Amino acid sequence: MNWNFCSQNLKNKIKTDSTRLSVFGGDFMNLVSYSYSSRQLTYHVVLVTKYRTEVFITDRRRYVCENVLKWVCRTYGIEIIKIKVLEEHIHIFVRIGPTMSVSEFFNLIKGCSARRILAIYPEMRKELRGNHLWTRGKFVRTVGSVIDEAVAYYIEHSQGEDFERYHTL
Repeated sequence: MNWNFCSQNLKNKIKTDSTRLSVFGGDFMNLVSYSYSSRQLTYHVVLVTKYRTEVFITDRRRYVCENVLKWVCRTYGIEIIKIKVLEEHIHIFVRIGPTMSVSEFFNLIKGCSARRILAIYPEMRKELRGNHLWTRGKFVRTVGSVIDEAVAYYIEHSQGEDFERYHTL
């Protein structure tokens, strides 16, 4: 089965730029050095399913969704720092390169992941009341080095077991 759903020109452009990257140290708070600059472009992103439908209800679906998102990001030279898949939305703490805009990132992550997830789970289309996995809207927040540990902690511990314990019927 061919999973190459995304633009080859954009993929080549991003791979060319990402080969020049070198990270100082292993900590995500450090800067990334490019040919003439150093930057830290980290974002907290939330993807929400259409109509907030709870489609990632099983551990298997969450696992597949997480791995598909990691595959898309790895393919396009995007680094996922933290990821948490919940029933109807996903938190991603991500670092993108300077040549990619936030809207390009959303187009890639939503389009490629939706095609692949819906190809793996075709029955999910009925649960979503249509052919769209993600909402049109988006949430993105830039994250600086002062609060990136707080965002990583929030993603790791937000709305997990404690949230489910107090918000289930």
